This record gives sequence, structure tokens and C-alpha cells, in this order.
Amino acid sequence: MNERTLRIGFYEVTVQNDPPVTFDEILQRFATTVPDDERRTLEPGDSPIRLQWVRLNQTTWAGELLRIRLHEDLTKARTNGRQERIEFGPDEGLGEETAFLFHPGTRTLVVHEQRGAVPVSAIPKYFKTFGEVRGVTITPRLKPEALERVARMTAIHAFEVQFGGIGTGTPLRDAGLSAGALLNVLDAFRAPKAWIRVEVPKPRGRHQDRGSLRNVVDAARGLLGLQRAEGLVEKLIVVGADPDGGLEESVINLLEDRLIELVPVQLNGDERIAEQHRHNAVRTAWNTHREAIERVYGAERRP
Repeated sequence: MNERTLRIGFYEVTVQNDPPVTFDEILQRFATTVPDDERRTLEPGDSPIRLQWVRLNQTTWAGELLRIRLHEDLTKARTNGRQERIEFGPDEGLGEETAFLFHPGTRTLVVHEQRGAVPVSAIPKYFKTFGEVRGVTITPRLKPEALERVARMTAIHAFEVQFGGIGTGTPLRDAGLSAGALLNVLDAFRAPKAWIRVEVPKPRGRHQDRGSLRNVVDAARGLLGLQRAEGLVEKLIVVGADPDGGLEESVINLLEDRLIELVPVQLNGDERIAEQHRHNAVRTAWNTHREAIERVYGAERRP
């Protein structure tokens, strides 16, 4: 038996459109009306992408995306050293599959991530195009336990965002942040790091409004949605009070606290990763974290 490990990533999907459209409505359109031929293929350069299939399984959607690697020179070789070029037609190439699962109740997309297959960054454009909507965005889900640390606080006093790798501030400008004075300071001192601290007003009652956790989620969502966020945003620090009234600081590392599951797959002999292995791994990852995701993120509002 051989063991392989598949990397499964978790993302939140948001659809921007007027009138509102949900992601499951876009998937339903594929399942019922979009022809299963070249008309569902998006052709970004030499790597066309298409949805091979999608179907609803009780409360979740399952599907498979395909990346077609056109115009690549590939060679097959024999043990005696003889080589021969593999010939493809003008619309042919190697296919790389990507399995996914989508849970409408929490707008969570679970994706098998592998090099050479459909990149996660290409998924929003594909469904924006065929869904005929104004925009589709996906942002990484954080580990539920990272947010539950904040949920245990009885009051939140401040949010602090730590930026790194800024240099003269160019990455911050590229990310689309409106930072005016902060950028001027960075330029003046050549500061490699920066912090932004937001003080939270004291609650009127005894306990913080439970919307505080939603504020943390929204702040993390916005930071993770920045362009080049992985090289820019390091941490979101939440300062609050613990149940005993003491001061507590909870650090959410927006990279290390991303929700990723590594699923082992057992293969027989020279067996290769097949469709069944990919989808079983995605389903296993979802089942592992489903209850925690539903508990922390809840049934989020449309779209």
C-alpha cells in the first residue's frame, strides 16, 4: 500500500450582483441549463478551464473542474532510452482535475488544491463569467478554534492589525488600502512593519454584543481578501476581557490559522489518484470540520 496526502482548502464564497444571486443558484444553472460542451469552457490563454460536472447531494454540492494544458511539448520515453513526442490536436492537452464541495448554508467551498490543476484564484472568474453576475469572490476560511478564542471574551476592547513586508508601502498601495498618513510615515522611515489599532467602545450592558464575533470575522474576511494579502497582513490581534474580568489578548495569524486539512489516501501498488480518491478526500475534510464551521460561521445571509 502506498499513501499520498491530499491538501484540502476551505473558502467562503460571496456573489456580488443586483438583483442578488447565490452561488448555489449559479451551480443549479450549470446542472440544468448550461450545455455540457465547449460552451462551458473558459479559455484564459493556454489553460482553458471548464466545469466537468456538478450535482446536489442532499445539503451540499459536489463537482469537478478541469484545467486543460494546451500547447505543451510532452515526451514519452522507454527504458531503452528511446523518446517520442506526444502529439495533440489544436484543442487537446493534458487534463488536470480539481474536486470541490460547496455548502450553501455557510457559503463554504472545499477544494482539493494541487499544483498544475485549476488554481483557486481562477475559480471566481469562471463562475462570474458563466453565472453572468457582477462578481464572485472567495476568501480563505479561518480555523473555527481561532475565532472561538475570541468568542469566549465577554468584551472586546480593541482590534490590532499587524502588517509585514511593507518596505516603502508599495504593497499596501497595490492592495487597495486607503492608508494616506500611514504610507507617508512608511516612506519617511523605511519601516518594514506597521500596526493599525482600533479601539472598541465600551458596551452599554454587562456583556459585549455577540455581534462582536461577527465583527472579527468581517475584519479577517476583509484582510484576507486583499490582493497580495499573504505577503502583507501577518496578524489580527483582538484585545478583550476574559470571563473572570481579566485582560486577554487573542492572536489570529491570518496565514497559520487558515483552515486546511491534509487527508491521507491509501493506494494499491502503482494505482494513481483518481476521481473517487479526490472526492472522498474533500468529503472527509468537510465532515471533519462541518460542525465547527456551522457553529462559528452559522447559516450566513445571502448572497
